[in-house]
Amino acid sequence: MSITKSIAKIGWAPIFEDTNGNFSYGAVNWLPDVTGGGREISSAPQGETKEIYANGKCVVSVGEKAGYDVTLTLMSLLDDIEVAWLGNKRTTTGGILEASDDKPTPRIALLAAYELFNSDTKYKVETYFYCTAQDPTRSAKTKEKSFDPDFPQYTIKSMPRPDNCYILNTEYVNELPSEIVLPTVVTDSSSGSAQTYTYTEVSNPSGNPSTKNYYELVGGTYVLSEDTSVDSEKTYYTRSGS
Repeated sequence: MSITKSIAKIGWAPIFEDTNGNFSYGAVNWLPDVTGGGREISSAPQGETKEIYANGKCVVSVGEKAGYDVTLTLMSLLDDIEVAWLGNKRTTTGGILEASDDKPTPRIALLAAYELFNSDTKYKVETYFYCTAQDPTRSAKTKEKSFDPDFPQYTIKSMPRPDNCYILNTEYVNELPSEIVLPTVVTDSSSGSAQTYTYTEVSNPSGNPSTKNYYELVGGTYVLSEDTSVDSEKTYYTRSGS
């Protein structure tokens, strides 16, 4: 049994989306402890449970998942977060400009790493695959007899990926991940059992993708590539698991 001891790190990764609606992830950025460390995080599931009654009892219960509302408190406001999460602009004078320009809010993946107690692994990481962040709550007050700091609080909407995945919980022995891990649960038609595969982006694809068993993400589903040479406009993946 793994017991969560404390928040260890907060991270994020940019999402790049093309004109066909396909998207990929950039490298994971772990926020610095002193300036961007996580103080508190909570997530509330969104959606309703519908129940159908017959003969005086509930005979059908269907839960409708609509994502999660994540509340995240950080140590301080970071310029990089203002730009990458909120779409604000850097100015020539060194400040950050918040303005309405009718552009969509940037999409990111959010990662919360927790230090574990009484476990063979050191970290548990929650990955929220597809998120948008709202402007943080800002507050300040005068200093009185003691130092009582104020911290920015972000509201983040976690939405489903095209394959309807919301969150992945993974444990790591020593090091935190540097890239987003994409799992897919596949049903084996011969046995009817569910099998979990992990798809990892190929950083420098080479050779013949079809003979190397590279995969492509097409319409939210991973399929074996039929390319005989690397297409620089595509993202390739390798599959592991059974």
